[in-house]
Amino acid sequence: MLKNDQLDQWDRDNFFHPSTHLAQHARGESPSRVIKTASGVYIEDRDGNKLLDAFAGLYCVNVGYGRQEIAEAIADQASELAYYHSYVGHGTEASITLSKMILDRA
Repeated sequence: MLKNDQLDQWDRDNFFHPSTHLAQHARGESPSRVIKTASGVYIEDRDGNKLLDAFAGLYCVNVGYGRQEIAEAIADQASELAYYHSYVGHGTEASITLSKMILDRA
């Protein structure tokens, strides 16, 4: 595990934060928060502060964190085929099936 000061430096030097004043961030003048864990609707930072995730992972964890059944489904799919693009007529069974499931609920 990295020490906080090393991680903070790597963050300033290497990581892009959308909606952040990049020059201020690079100089260490803007606030930052390193998230360590999450469960349900809460996130916890490296200092132990537990917070409601009002962003909900920007819409990608709308069912909450730590859902074992979702983690298992992701692992199963990743072990078979983690990703393939959909350009020029390509598709995968998983992406096509998911598309149908979503549209059936619309």
